[in-house]
Amino acid sequence: MNFEHSKKHTVDILFIITLFGAFIVSALLIVVLGAHVYESTVNDMESNFTSRTAIAYVTEKIRQHDSSGAISIISVESAPVLSLYQEYDDISYYTYLYAYDGYLKEITVKENYPLSLDQGQNILTISAFDMKRITTHLYSFNITDISGAPISFYVSTGSDSKEDKTQ
Repeated sequence: MNFEHSKKHTVDILFIITLFGAFIVSALLIVVLGAHVYESTVNDMESNFTSRTAIAYVTEKIRQHDSSGAISIISVESAPVLSLYQEYDDISYYTYLYAYDGYLKEITVKENYPLSLDQGQNILTISAFDMKRITTHLYSFNITDISGAPISFYVSTGSDSKEDKTQ
């Protein structure tokens, strides 16, 4: 029997098994790192979507209602609410934007309709929505998305706004 040939054959097999093991470990490491990068990218995209959508949505609503005295900030159930006034066929309507129960919500109602914060339609998932009138033409908004990332932006109007009030 030739033991030297048998040792050479065993070393060859061990080398191949070690090389295969190193390949498997490298492949698993790449998959785990890739999954982490993918998860991070998805989270960033979701946060980016929320922030951009919130900014665009609030800004567009203000632009749609930008007429003298149509925009104000009120307080309903101790929560700040962006109040947007409009008339249609000689009937007065108010659109309200506010945060409630983890959502940016919107509701449009006739004038003097009693507003309850749970009635609005869910627009975006957020944690908080704060607003402040800086001047008669400038508003500051702070939105916190569900991951806790703050989004701050300003919106300027072309017309004067009404005095803020509490409802």
